[in-house]
Amino acid sequence: LKIIEIDSLNSIAYNSAGNLFLGDLNDLEKAEEYLLKGYELDNNQFNLNFNLARLYNKKEEYALSIKYYEKAIEINPQDKDLYYYITTPYEKLRMYEEAEKNYLKAIELDAKDSDVYFDLGELYEYNFKIYEKAISQYLKILEFENEDHVNAYYAIARIYFYDLNDNEKAVQYLKKAND
Repeated sequence: LKIIEIDSLNSIAYNSAGNLFLGDLNDLEKAEEYLLKGYELDNNQFNLNFNLARLYNKKEEYALSIKYYEKAIEINPQDKDLYYYITTPYEKLRMYEEAEKNYLKAIELDAKDSDVYFDLGELYEYNFKIYEKAISQYLKILEFENEDHVNAYYAIARIYFYDLNDNEKAVQYLKKAND
C-alpha cells in the first residue's frame, strides 16, 4: 500500500493491493475499492480484469464477473483457463449454452485438461440431460495417463444406473473404479 502513497496513478499497485484483499486478507469490499480504482486508471490491464472477475464471482455477482472475464479474454484470447473460469458464472446464471461454448473453447486451446472434460460432462449430464455426450466427455479423461480415473468411472456408472437404467454397465464401470 506504500507504493500507492508514492504513485497514486499506478494501476498495477492497485491491482496488487486488491489481489491481497481478495485473497489472503479476504476483505471483498477493500478488494473491490482497490481493483476498481486500478481499473479506472487502466481498464485494459489483464490482471485487473481477471481479479475483478474473481471478485464478483466470489460476491455472487455473476453478470459482473462475466463482464470482466470477457474483457480479460479480449486482452488474452489464448488463455484457456479464462474460458474454463467463465463457465462458473454462466452456469450460476443458468446460461448453459454459453458455458458449453466456453468449455469447448478451453478444450480447443488445450485438449489435455481433464478437469474441463469432467465439468463439461457434468454440464451435459445434469443440465442438458444428454447422457451419451456426458459419457463421451468422461471417457476422454480415461485416455489421459497419470490421471485419477476413479471419478470418471463413477460418473459413467452413475449415468448408466440412474439415468439409462443399465445396471450391467453401471456395475462394469463401478468395478473399474475400484480396480
